[in-house]
Amino acid sequence: MDFDEDKSTQRFLALLTPVQGRIFAYILSRWPNMADAQDLMQESIATMWEKFAEYTPGTDFQAWAITIAKFKVLNFRRKHINSPLAFNDQVLEILQGKSQGFLDKFDDRMETLLSCVKKLKNPDRKLVELRYLQEYPVSQIAQRYDVSPRMIYKTLARIHNSLLNCVRRNMVREGGC
Repeated sequence: MDFDEDKSTQRFLALLTPVQGRIFAYILSRWPNMADAQDLMQESIATMWEKFAEYTPGTDFQAWAITIAKFKVLNFRRKHINSPLAFNDQVLEILQGKSQGFLDKFDDRMETLLSCVKKLKNPDRKLVELRYLQEYPVSQIAQRYDVSPRMIYKTLARIHNSLLNCVRRNMVREGGC
């Protein structure tokens, strides 16, 4: 890799990193299957990188990136039109309108969620990390702690409720809900 390529990679990553979560949220709002959405995100990023030379510096990178993701989702939908997850265009437009407000507040909500996760007791925080950051299956976590999978699900449900309440309290307090 030469110097110009390395610099281009750094610029691309600097633009992508802060908006990556919003791009993924957009994809997920258009195709609500986590595995497919992750694949679509990877394909979108690959296309963004291939077309990065066409991006005009100083313009809205997020809008440019979401346009690429939009076409990836549309092509995917065409291939999977008979899937129960394939909404018609009218429904997708309604969802798009509703999801835009959510996307606008995405960063604030993520920051609040991370703050709430930090407030969890250490065992709860470790369980969240194992399940969601390291993506361990519940069965493996249960084996690790020598408890039933049902116990892990119950504990995760309790943690989810605690995090949800914490996020809601903080968002209301900050006027972001």
